[in-house]
Amino acid sequence: MLTGRAPYRVMGAMADALRAISEDEPVPPSSWHRGEERINVPSQFPALKVDDEVETIVLKALSKEKARRYQTAEELRRDIERYLEGDAIEAKRDSLGYVLRKKILKHRLSISIVTALAAISIGGAYGWDWGIFWKKGAESQQRRADQFEAKFALQERMLFIGGAAANVIPAPVAPGIVDRDATIRVNATPPVLSLNPLRTYSGELFVCDLLFESLFRRSRKSGLIPNEHLIDRLIDDSDARVKRVVLREGLKWHDGLPLTAADVVFSWRQTTSKSVGAGKASIALLLEKVEAVSDREVRFEFREPRGAWRAAMNFELVPRHLFEKEMDDDPSLRKNDYYKALHRKPVGCGPFRFVSWKNDLITLERWDEYERVEDRPLVRRVVISTIEKSGDQFAAAMAGKLDVCMLTQKQYREEIYQDEFLKVAREARHPFSWYSMILWNCTDNGGLFGDANVRRAMTYAININRIRAEVTNNLAAPCYGPWPVESPNFDPEVKRYAFNADIARDLLKEAGWQTNKSGQLEREKRNSEKDRAVTQPFEFELLVEGINATLVNAAENCRKDLAKVGVIAKIDVVSDSNEFLSRYYKGDFDACMTAISPSVDPEWDRVLYESGSSANRGSYSNKRIDELFDQGGKLLDENERAKCYQRIHRIIYEDQPCTFLFHEPALYAVSKRVEGIEFCDRTGPFLFYPGLRKWWAGAESGQ
Repeated sequence: MLTGRAPYRVMGAMADALRAISEDEPVPPSSWHRGEERINVPSQFPALKVDDEVETIVLKALSKEKARRYQTAEELRRDIERYLEGDAIEAKRDSLGYVLRKKILKHRLSISIVTALAAISIGGAYGWDWGIFWKKGAESQQRRADQFEAKFALQERMLFIGGAAANVIPAPVAPGIVDRDATIRVNATPPVLSLNPLRTYSGELFVCDLLFESLFRRSRKSGLIPNEHLIDRLIDDSDARVKRVVLREGLKWHDGLPLTAADVVFSWRQTTSKSVGAGKASIALLLEKVEAVSDREVRFEFREPRGAWRAAMNFELVPRHLFEKEMDDDPSLRKNDYYKALHRKPVGCGPFRFVSWKNDLITLERWDEYERVEDRPLVRRVVISTIEKSGDQFAAAMAGKLDVCMLTQKQYREEIYQDEFLKVAREARHPFSWYSMILWNCTDNGGLFGDANVRRAMTYAININRIRAEVTNNLAAPCYGPWPVESPNFDPEVKRYAFNADIARDLLKEAGWQTNKSGQLEREKRNSEKDRAVTQPFEFELLVEGINATLVNAAENCRKDLAKVGVIAKIDVVSDSNEFLSRYYKGDFDACMTAISPSVDPEWDRVLYESGSSANRGSYSNKRIDELFDQGGKLLDENERAKCYQRIHRIIYEDQPCTFLFHEPALYAVSKRVEGIEFCDRTGPFLFYPGLRKWWAGAESGQ
């Protein structure tokens, strides 16, 4: 607040920044405003002289030694009050002797210290100019700071990472240290009801991902890559509508029977069956025909060339010899006793095979006949629990019953520095591509948000950075559109709408809204029934799901911001999830605060913005967006396709059918006995390749 700058000159890699914060002394506030050092200081911070006593208070609060800091917030408050009342403060400026002792201890092995000490002795005898000595160091630091500042504009587009910097836990350095008989314990929520790979939800999806496979894998960056365990060759046909896949020789199901091209064809037919109701039906229907050319070759034919061909071919494979037995009796493949039993004891082809399902614990075991040897898991077993409450999950992790546990923001703030936590776990965090937003009802039949200028005004009026700070403790990263910054579909040239209440007022005025004597916005509107003009206040309801405390708090902050520009937002918190979803699906709201995730392929995201789509809950419509989605869906060149979706991103952000708020981070507690964990920007440590198959425990840790 005094300087407009951080107390440390952080630059370069995250590790270097953390090292500077941990080891370097803070830059005194007064130094940022001294003549030639005043570079790139924001204009709202004038070149003022920072009071010595204020600087002393700040530096005491930032002391590296705990004993020298204020011990409580109350101590700091008392010293500030003493200063404001003209009394002597308790904080004392560090003496020169103390500063020198600290530098000597920090660099005691450095020859340069010996030289410095000799210079100090000479300086004491001959009156060395200390100003020159310290100024050179300061100039060197400033040059480094200037280099960092010069790059900052380019780095700003990477704000997606924000405060939620990824922690990647190292992979093993030598095979001999891995305990290949280890058991990993994880949790799946909500409770698993059925292990039917064609109809999976959340926790079920996680388990099925370890048991079953598809022709493509989700990479750590959420793209789709060929599954080399299943695919020997991927062949481009002379016809752009056709793809051919040659399966690896010797593929088997967990029960030992062969996996053939006929299983692939059968799986596609069930995925697209209306009776089955598979989640991937709509994208798989881009395919017109799938046929077995031989036992190992499958021919895929699309109705027209599609850029999303990988996604369309990425349905789960199920064993035909088991799933076709009772099809005539139950075409849904899930309702009769046979299928209910099959989905409680599934047979797949993935890196783990099913062992047991007792009470709330599902046990899987490494399948040592998995054909691709290099992809066989490094642990023997995975035990999956279904603990629903976050408090119970955390307790299980602290008791050693869970190796990976998702943390709430409250747990992350309060627990990760406690001795109990540090004995058994370490924290890990990663930005999610999931994003929170306010979805505006864009219906233009007299609604408030049919005008794009009004929607832009809403975004300008909301201080998203402050909301991130107050609601997520700056752990969330800002969101600037339907795709995350690391996606090739993200347009880095998008002009962001930063918080500016004055611009919001001007846009609202252009849209016909005037401020009344009470400071609230209103406009004249023709009442068709009474055939006369009536005054309409700018007032709307903001629908929020009550079980999401983060969004409820964010909604209240938005309400306060909008009130400052004369807009009345009434928060409608709906605690019943079914009621909330019913209203959301029907578009029964003026505005709705919710969170969604971009799909693995942007072809799937079109339903959120396409005119007339049943999934377009806010009734947004833009013909150019519709055209570009059609165009992007047919492009086969990945670079051209990305450029097309970048144009879509630009238009959506300009139109603001929703105010994009932030990406919440994934926060985890990870057992100290488990290594090799990486994170995906969409699904955390799960549901991507190689994922759990590369987790490992040390040979000395036991099971």
